[in-house]
Amino acid sequence: MKIMKTKNYLLTILATFLILPVLSLAQGVAINDDDTEADPSAMLEIKSNTKGLLIPRMTQEEIEAIVNPANGLMVFSITDNSIYAFIDTEGIWKMILYGTGTITPIPQIYNPATGRTWMDRNLGAS
Repeated sequence: MKIMKTKNYLLTILATFLILPVLSLAQGVAINDDDTEADPSAMLEIKSNTKGLLIPRMTQEEIEAIVNPANGLMVFSITDNSIYAFIDTEGIWKMILYGTGTITPIPQIYNPATGRTWMDRNLGAS
């Protein structure tokens, strides 16, 4: 019985040393719907045609209470509906400024009889 445990232990160690180098070759993490690999230049690639990225949403007080924020840490302030990034060299949170353009979502109508959601206008598709 002791020989069997030792053999299993050695096989586990051997398998670990064979698998770890292969895993360390991974270039980045891809989060997507089409199972494609992350671009080699990216540590994290998020790709979607139907969803966006949702960063943490906090009050101004919660943002200011973050201990030792990392340089470039980003949050969305629900106090003033703005995005902030922490600038380490200045020791402050700076608002990320963005243009004045807006995107208005297309209103959708849910039909409980069919369980489907429909747009309320034609998008000009032929």
